[in-house]
Amino acid sequence: MRWHCILGSLLVLMSWSSGLHAEVVCPDGPENVEGIDVSYWQGDIDWQQVRDAGYQFAFIRVSDGVSVVDNRFDANWMAAADAGVLRGAYQFFRPSVDPIAQAELLLQKLDLLSPLDLPPVIDVETADGMPPEEVAARLQIWLEYVQDATGRKPIIYTGKFIWEALVKSNDFSNYPLWIAQYGPECPNLPANWQSWKFFQYTSQGTVPGITGKVDLNRFNGDRQALLSWLLDEPYCGDGECNGLETPQNCPNDCPYCAPIPQNGGIVDDAEVCFIRNGEGTLWFEALEGWEGSSSYTYATSESSPINYGVWSFDFEVPGRYALELYIPPSAESKMAQYRLRHAGQESRLELDQSLVQGWVLMGEFDFALGEEQSLRLDDNTGEPYSERVVLAFDAVRLTLLSIDPEFEPDVIEILDDNPDPDVIDDPIDQEDFDPPVEVIEDDVDWNWPDPNPDPDINWPDMTWPDSSGDFQRPDRERDDDGFFDCGCRSTGRARELPWGLSLVTVLAGLLVWRWKRAG
Repeated sequence: MRWHCILGSLLVLMSWSSGLHAEVVCPDGPENVEGIDVSYWQGDIDWQQVRDAGYQFAFIRVSDGVSVVDNRFDANWMAAADAGVLRGAYQFFRPSVDPIAQAELLLQKLDLLSPLDLPPVIDVETADGMPPEEVAARLQIWLEYVQDATGRKPIIYTGKFIWEALVKSNDFSNYPLWIAQYGPECPNLPANWQSWKFFQYTSQGTVPGITGKVDLNRFNGDRQALLSWLLDEPYCGDGECNGLETPQNCPNDCPYCAPIPQNGGIVDDAEVCFIRNGEGTLWFEALEGWEGSSSYTYATSESSPINYGVWSFDFEVPGRYALELYIPPSAESKMAQYRLRHAGQESRLELDQSLVQGWVLMGEFDFALGEEQSLRLDDNTGEPYSERVVLAFDAVRLTLLSIDPEFEPDVIEILDDNPDPDVIDDPIDQEDFDPPVEVIEDDVDWNWPDPNPDPDINWPDMTWPDSSGDFQRPDRERDDDGFFDCGCRSTGRARELPWGLSLVTVLAGLLVWRWKRAG
């Protein structure tokens, strides 16, 4: 690309130098697709040689505003496709010119985009003497007009310092970024972007089939990632857990968020079940809190959140749980407002973090079986950002108080041979062994059947206790005396015999004994 004003040239040079206060973002992986961008400056191009040399995509200039239409666009557009090069069109944006007129020119040249064409690009390098707010407003008009016409979200091409000097807006980070910076392997991004799609890393490239120098670019990902992005299909490696991806077949995109175990558990901010959302540069880590660390950002008085944290919960057992938060000493917010999604409900919880430290009980709540339950804390508490009020995010502890009475699992899985480390099981001879009937309890108030100390005996699987506290199988019913009648040989509990029957049994035994002695 060519620079069109002295200010633009200076800003570009700044953006291509190493920035002291820049957000440096490296490629997501080791494999990246190489490509070029061209205009009439490159003259006649042998696109087959370009493709054979390994360059898989190309951005081709349509125009500079509306006054300069690139006379090589039509030829390059057709020949690139014929050679199997993925193609995209870019337009040098003139803020002083009607943005709709510019967008219309681009759309006329493109006609219809195929699914494998790259999204249209707007090249932001100059302000044309207009103030940043006007540049941003006209840029937004162009972007929305082109997106509505093509159904594709346009790409923004710019440099870090160009953007921050000429546009000065954080409202465009939802558009794919094509970043220009010559020299480093990892580019510096404008503050509002956290990632890039394309990276123009030199203007001095040499490519077979092109006479003279040409701009070189790379896509942030391999060819599969590029094609999946163009076709709007999920793929393993796109940073999102979607489609048919699971923690098992794509652990990088779908990190495993372990379910809350049967007796309760802790979800820490350092685990995958907690996600920081929003402006990444405004998230910080404190070396204090649960297990020695915690996350924090600064509270704001904005109408909508800039940053927010979400703890996700997946329950193995539905029921009523006590919910506690761990508040580190550095917490300062007096107006922390949490939103709890649980069992199809939403509860709002308020806490003055500055008054408490350590574990704080927030209440008792019902949770359903499975996922899609969470706790969220937004940064827009109402406290001014200028005061730098620390809003802390740390561990959440959930303790089971009671099981949902309608919950009927098939089997309780005993995970530990001895769930209470303070109880030492004595070895028991097989012939003296009785079925377990006691429940070990600890200070968390959860119930387990005593484990089977003799591995040679396979006792029937046990289920959760009924309202009486006894563990029972689904097919067992109490008789009139309150005992279980399972239809098996023994109920596991001795029952008294009538005295007459007992006497007959004793006399019969004596007769058998005398008969054997006589024999």
